[in-house]
Amino acid sequence: MRERAQIESLVPALLALVTLAGCLGPLDNPTTVRDLRILGIALDPPEITFPVHGGGGAGGLSCQPDFSPIAAVPTVHLQALVGDPAGQGRSLHFTFTGCPQTGTEICPDGGGYVLAEGDAPAPLLSAQWALGAMVVAEVSPPQACAAPQNCPATPLVAAFASNPLGLCRFGVWFQVGLQVDAPDGQTIYGSKLMVFTPVPDDYPSDPAICPQGPAGGPPPHTNPRIEALELDGQALPLDSAPVVSASVSHTLTPLEPSSGPQPYCLPTYDGNWVNLTETWVFSAVTDVGQFDRLEVGGAAAPGSDQLGKSTDLNFTWTFPDGGPGRTADLYAVTRDGRGGTSWIIRHAAVTP
Repeated sequence: MRERAQIESLVPALLALVTLAGCLGPLDNPTTVRDLRILGIALDPPEITFPVHGGGGAGGLSCQPDFSPIAAVPTVHLQALVGDPAGQGRSLHFTFTGCPQTGTEICPDGGGYVLAEGDAPAPLLSAQWALGAMVVAEVSPPQACAAPQNCPATPLVAAFASNPLGLCRFGVWFQVGLQVDAPDGQTIYGSKLMVFTPVPDDYPSDPAICPQGPAGGPPPHTNPRIEALELDGQALPLDSAPVVSASVSHTLTPLEPSSGPQPYCLPTYDGNWVNLTETWVFSAVTDVGQFDRLEVGGAAAPGSDQLGKSTDLNFTWTFPDGGPGRTADLYAVTRDGRGGTSWIIRHAAVTP
């Protein structure tokens, strides 16, 4: 299961890179936002747990899931961070869809389920997914449905039914797709995985083995939060744009809150549990200038004498293409390796 944890920790970063690659020209620096681009997608909550009974422990494929905790979640907050520096505040149409995980990260036409849609300008697109009502409609005893009736899709049931090992023990990933349509005809896509995690009967009750929630079982998984975004050692304010010079380089640093990263437990294939700690990764982009790299954080570099997470959280901001006279938008996104995502937006006025 350590391999699974490592792979899972890469998924959000890989999805972000796929999204970036689809919107960038061959000579563009990926840290510079020049046109319409999805920078991040967040779900709140990012994970929902449900109890399962039976299943035979490790490797069990037969269990009795209790979906009532999922049905009790009235809504999931869907949010996307979108860069549109050339859009001049234009309204964008967006559609969130849901389906079992696909290789293309796009829910198929006719096979997806519209979770929510709306119209709003960048940078924040926000909607509510009525998850509880969706679960009740799908899991409740179905009515007879035969041709020529137009029977609704049941993507949650399909995702659970296609992954019995995940349903009983290791978790089911449900794909939330995003399509953004601009008035000029441009369309971009993004994708995020919602994690539905079973809590088997053998989840350890000893806090020395696994972290405990208020009512037993694992503690709720929340999105990671950046405490502040520092520029040259000073916290950037929320509602103003301090002046920076384009003639020198600057250091941008995301700060973790004291409460993160959080510990969590995963089951292993041999019937045991492994205690892990989130490894946060930060990405940064801007519409003025560029950064020396797309991501910082995560695990320490292989071969270094440092153990655990990386302590190098600094981005270097330079202006090879100019920028004086413009107000830069600075976006920093953090991902916790478990499906949790959040971001912070700050601004700076660029002078010669």
